[in-house]
Amino acid sequence: HALILDVCTFLGVSAFPDALAGGLGGKVNVGTYTDFPLKYKRLIAELTIDYTRNCAETFGGDCVAWLEEAEAVLSLGRP
Repeated sequence: HALILDVCTFLGVSAFPDALAGGLGGKVNVGTYTDFPLKYKRLIAELTIDYTRNCAETFGGDCVAWLEEAEAVLSLGRP
């Protein structure tokens, strides 16, 4: 709660009562998951591979998993 109050004070807004009562953390506007088409995964991987590689080297963690996924998609080749 202290973090929320600090952020609201910093922004100059009133704290939201629901947030202070523990109303944060629930899912909102939940939809269904549809697998992203491979051709678009490949295009995004091609466009961002250098950036993703740099992020993986700099930050590690999740960025390494993103790089591995991009490399896996690119290794599939074109249909």
